[in-house]
Amino acid sequence: MLQRGFSRFGGANGEIVEVAPVTLPALSCLKVPVVDDGAERREIADKFAEFRTVRLGAECWQSISKSGSFENWSHIAKALLVGKNVALRASDTNRGRRYALAFSAWAQQHGFDRMPAATRSTAIQLGENLAAITQWRSTLPEPQRKRLTHPQSIVCRRRASTAHNGKSRTDLRREARAAWARFCACTKALAADEARPLWQSVAAEATIHIS
Repeated sequence: MLQRGFSRFGGANGEIVEVAPVTLPALSCLKVPVVDDGAERREIADKFAEFRTVRLGAECWQSISKSGSFENWSHIAKALLVGKNVALRASDTNRGRRYALAFSAWAQQHGFDRMPAATRSTAIQLGENLAAITQWRSTLPEPQRKRLTHPQSIVCRRRASTAHNGKSRTDLRREARAAWARFCACTKALAADEARPLWQSVAAEATIHIS
């Protein structure tokens, strides 16, 4: 009778040979661990997105003399914002010599080192508030939107507009009248050839705001 767990095989002379089962040792070193690569995939995707953002921003900066549009400056702002975050990670601070050196190295690596520091600063502010600035800019008359393309002019104009939001319409009218009276008094004290360009500027601004 065949014992449980045994197997029967034919021997060399035709006899039946019973062979006991062999138990293989469990080798834990051969077990493949289950790895969740979701975080790694997201990190790779984020790095690729940063690379594309910086490359597009650098291309826009190289051609800024040909097309200084708001769209191009928006791409530049996004790229500089990536640079700021890289410098923050490298220096663990957002100010001081370590941060300045880290950001300067990044800017030189990607072709932003020739951009004036003031422009870089306001462009980063543009990138940090791009959604809100885009929404605010969409409320302006078209002639103003065409003129407001540079980060410095955009940030300054929006800051002034936001500061006025807390004042009443009466206060704003009072300040406008006072400013106008002072302007008229100052231009009267100037020579005609000195006052003429100022009045021409006023006329140009009036045409933009009234149209």
